Amino acid sequence: MSSRFPTDIRVRPYLRKSRADLEAEARGEGDTLSKHKRALMALVRQHRWTVLDIYEEVVSGERILDRPQMQRLLQDLEDGETDAVLCMDIDRLGRGNMIDQGVIQETFKQTETLIITPRKVYNLLDEMDEEWSEFEAFMARRELKIITRRMQRGRRDSSAEGKHVGRNPPYGYLRDENLKLYPDPDKAPVVQLIFELAAQGMGMTSICRRLTEDGVPTPTGRLPYWEESTLYSMLTNPVYRGHIVWGMYKNYKTTKNPSGRTKVKQPESNWVVHENAHEALVSDETYQKYLDSVQSKPRIPVKTELANPMAALLYCAECNHAMRFRPAYGGRKNRLLCTTVGCHTKSAAWEDVHNRMLAALRETFDGMTIDERMKHKSSRGEYSRVAVLENKKKAVESELAELDTQLNRLHDLLERGVYDDATYIARNRALGERISTSKNELTTIEEKIEGMLHEQHKVQELMPRIGEVLEGYESADIEKKNAMLRSILSKMTYRRKPEWKKSDQFELELFLRT
Repeated sequence: MSSRFPTDIRVRPYLRKSRADLEAEARGEGDTLSKHKRALMALVRQHRWTVLDIYEEVVSGERILDRPQMQRLLQDLEDGETDAVLCMDIDRLGRGNMIDQGVIQETFKQTETLIITPRKVYNLLDEMDEEWSEFEAFMARRELKIITRRMQRGRRDSSAEGKHVGRNPPYGYLRDENLKLYPDPDKAPVVQLIFELAAQGMGMTSICRRLTEDGVPTPTGRLPYWEESTLYSMLTNPVYRGHIVWGMYKNYKTTKNPSGRTKVKQPESNWVVHENAHEALVSDETYQKYLDSVQSKPRIPVKTELANPMAALLYCAECNHAMRFRPAYGGRKNRLLCTTVGCHTKSAAWEDVHNRMLAALRETFDGMTIDERMKHKSSRGEYSRVAVLENKKKAVESELAELDTQLNRLHDLLERGVYDDATYIARNRALGERISTSKNELTTIEEKIEGMLHEQHKVQELMPRIGEVLEGYESADIEKKNAMLRSILSKMTYRRKPEWKKSDQFELELFLRT
């Protein structure tokens, strides 16, 4: 660990707010990121460092999963051209769990990247620096646990007083300065309508369709249509009956869920309940009618026998939901349809889609190999997709070389006094952003080329298996057909727009299991 700052290095400043910063801003003490940015850029000016990029984390999450700028920073460090990361304190990089801190420290060690704060320079390849950074990380984790425990106790006590302590008030309510809920005059009637329709026995799908067709905005506003899961969470939430309940669910970390979290319902003995904490939107009578309607609906046994060999493979290209198989009835044919509320994909006859799939597989197997097709195209004067990308890669590499020359010239102009600090910083950042963009573009191109070559190789390896599937497909039962298709396909996407009138007018894209 050293207080001496290196010179002539390439740096990436990383700025992140802490909870204390958010509280300070709430008291009117100014924007924290702006203050920290000025301090770090003063170091840049003083030591004439080259800024490759600046990362401003506007969220206050502890996990890497919740911090997109940290994810981008760790990825950018892999380029091998970064000498140091600037931050106000070492715990700004992370004070979450030991796994996340291990990922951060290991990335800095492997890429030989320094950590520079206004007070010290850390080199994690140095044993003393590594031990000191681990000690500071331990103290930061301990402080975080104390703060988290204190906040949880505060939330529990506030809930016992009938206050709502969630991040946002529930749909249909507004929240006053005392954390008390009161009806939202615009949205409360929607909640009441949902409960009334459910109490009358209307199904979730029908309610979603009605709200969507009536143009009622969804709670988040991000989706153009209502979802059944949204209605279910509302119908089972005691807040609409006037009650505040804290501790009904507990979040746990998991690696099985893409969000990194899973929610588990807790025993009622762990709940904190304050009844009649605010004005109810739904009466006990209406809620009981809803429960009665749910219990009175007969449960129809679900057939377990597979009826569609394309099950778990075919997805709507518009909404990415699985296509549903509707068996033939009343003289009608088997059909495939998307049942997502608000999705306008038209249905199609199952037989047409199934035949199109088999024809595509036969064409893949019977046709020329990928390499032969590419040679055939080149002989007609057309470039293959890989060749186009190779040319684009050369152009980006040439652009990066020119940008590197400009960066060196910019440093010289600063040393000779041609540029003042303000001009240097503005042009340095602009040039750094162009370099970062070009490097990202180069990485994307290289990944595409590698992916296409890998896919070509895998497709040729898969050819014998495709031949076996086509040979034995017709004589197999439905279960076997599904297994055979899943051995060569990862998924299929189906698209049929509302304006497409012909029965066979649809698009089907197959994704081989590569």
